[in-house]
Amino acid sequence: MRDLSEEYYASGWMQGLEHYLWNLALRQNTVEGQMLLRCAEISGGWWIWDDKVDGHVFVPLAAWQSAYREDEMLEPA
Repeated sequence: MRDLSEEYYASGWMQGLEHYLWNLALRQNTVEGQMLLRCAEISGGWWIWDDKVDGHVFVPLAAWQSAYREDEMLEPA
């Protein structure tokens, strides 16, 4: 996820990246999207940015899916 952020946005982790990439994984038929979805399924989770720890946090896939909101599928800021 960080590598894709670096490649496309020249930033280690753009704000909202986890939402944008989840949208990519679910709704766009791209190599990157398929890879992200497969990694999430295999690992059983998804990486998010948590301001409280000022870093990445791995959350269980079920928790991420229930917290994910459709209105946050925008390009990272």
